[in-house]
Amino acid sequence: MNADHKDAARLACPEIAHIESQEATMTAVDRLGFHVCVKTQDGMRGARVAFLRVVSNPAETRKVLVEMVQQARSQAE
Repeated sequence: MNADHKDAARLACPEIAHIESQEATMTAVDRLGFHVCVKTQDGMRGARVAFLRVVSNPAETRKVLVEMVQQARSQAE
C-alpha cells in the first residue's frame, strides 16, 4: 500500500481520520482497520482508521481499502 498507493493513503486521512495531512504511511493493519503515521503542518502524529467492515484476508482488505479511497475521493469533490 505504502509503495504503490501513497497518495491514496494521504487522501483518505482528511476524509476518514479527519486529519489534514501532507503525507501518510500505513504502519499496521488488522481485521478491524489500520494505523497510519501522518505528517501534518504541526508535525508527525499517529491515527487509527477503522475499516468499513471486518476483513479476514488480504483480498477482502484490498477491496475495503479501495472502497474507502473511492468514498474519500467522492467526498473531496
